[in-house]
Amino acid sequence: MKKTIVTFIIISLFFCINCRKKSSAYQDYLRPGSPEFLMNEGYALLSSGDLRNAEAKFLKALKKKPNLSGALYALGVVYLNQGKFSKSADHFKRVLVLRPNTIDVYNYLGVIYSETGRLDKAKENFLIAANSPHYKTPENAFANLAMLEIRRGRYESARRYVQKGLIKNNKFSLLLNALGLILEHEDDLSEAIFNFEKAVSFSESGDITFLINMGRVYGRMNQKEKALDVLEQALSKTNSAIVRKQINDMIKKIDK
Repeated sequence: MKKTIVTFIIISLFFCINCRKKSSAYQDYLRPGSPEFLMNEGYALLSSGDLRNAEAKFLKALKKKPNLSGALYALGVVYLNQGKFSKSADHFKRVLVLRPNTIDVYNYLGVIYSETGRLDKAKENFLIAANSPHYKTPENAFANLAMLEIRRGRYESARRYVQKGLIKNNKFSLLLNALGLILEHEDDLSEAIFNFEKAVSFSESGDITFLINMGRVYGRMNQKEKALDVLEQALSKTNSAIVRKQINDMIKKIDK
């Protein structure tokens, strides 16, 4: 199973859009022990990467208020990151019943279907997200569509989605990485490197996947020193034994 990387933004009082106009609802978010307060505690834990304790807070909130959509949404994110795809999908679908315009849920459902091999359903959900006027970051869905098409070997279709996404955000690293993969497939290695470098420069963390892709292409170009430099940099950015083995195998192959 591929590693699922989910990017999410924690927004204070995310699901209390009109709380300030409804003082009693706003007070619920400030009252210790209330479902809303527990939910916000869970968001803080989720933001720090503490999935286990975040899950416990959200479950406690939902025990008190079963239809608290923000907690349902957050549990969907937690379970997605834990690889519990069925539970994640169930929670996201409940959010859509309560808040049909929470369009990023379709993007998450697309990820779930992609990870579980239901590629047509994945594409359907990504398309809903990408083309909805209610989705604030359609570039996410376009990047997922591009990677889905690359996975299927449909590079022309992937390029189309990259181009549509770059119109929305021409500095979105996931789209630039996808474009790099398309160019690598076409053996336009210099342009592939250019786009991988742009992906790294626009990524806050210098995503390790982009560095691995750069290292591989530099290796194909017989630029040994650059390949080794990039892969060694990537090695320092992961604690995963599986990823470290992958990088070390690449380094050994290049550094003969």
